[in-house]
Amino acid sequence: ESGCGKSVAALSIMQLVPCPPGRIVDGEILFRRDGVGASLDLAALPARGKQMQNIRGNEIAMIYQEPMASLNPAMTVAQQLMEVPILHLGASEQTARASAETILSDVHIPDPERIMASYPHQISGGQQQRVVIAMALLANPSLLLLDEPTNFLDLDGLSWLEGWLHRFRGAVILVSHDRDFLDRVVTRVVEIENYRLQDYQGGFVDYIQKKRVRTKQLERQFRFEEELLAFEAEAIQDRRDAATDPSASLNR
Repeated sequence: ESGCGKSVAALSIMQLVPCPPGRIVDGEILFRRDGVGASLDLAALPARGKQMQNIRGNEIAMIYQEPMASLNPAMTVAQQLMEVPILHLGASEQTARASAETILSDVHIPDPERIMASYPHQISGGQQQRVVIAMALLANPSLLLLDEPTNFLDLDGLSWLEGWLHRFRGAVILVSHDRDFLDRVVTRVVEIENYRLQDYQGGFVDYIQKKRVRTKQLERQFRFEEELLAFEAEAIQDRRDAATDPSASLNR
């Protein structure tokens, strides 16, 4: 559902929900660093603390719904890509530039040297999306959050992203309305419906089957509520009739 909180849920994992007005009031966000050892509760960490800053962008990376929200219009693509290994991995400028060129080739961007020298507004929306994906991958995160990553991709881009997701060795949380794409890439479906989380404990086929069962349950519930409302409406009308003509109401 639009506006149900999918993006906010992803931002909460990164501790990027503006506070105020947003805040985490209950629950846990358990993250097992490097896939081993005890889980760390991210919700209990200060959003501006050093530990959370080390995790954000390094161990957990996020690709936002709007690529231009992640790109600085005043910096070239090269400057923004190089910034990631320099800040998070302590790489030299020469090493960072080589890594940036390699990652652009990995995400199938043609003419990487031209793209590196360009500003974000000088490249297409699909190329912007791939640059953002490249930025997220440069730090080699163990958890990747993708918020509607298919919005700006053409058919070639969708095919590439599908193949890349199957090859990615880390964990992925993918937020999307594109059910056909989800069917091809995810192993577990979770739906936010009426601002409540519905975990279907399985892949897309399980989701469809359980969704049908849930839909039938809701249909029965709606029929019952409709009958109840009709009964209440009739009772209200009876009380109004009794107030205007008590004798007629008693006869009926």
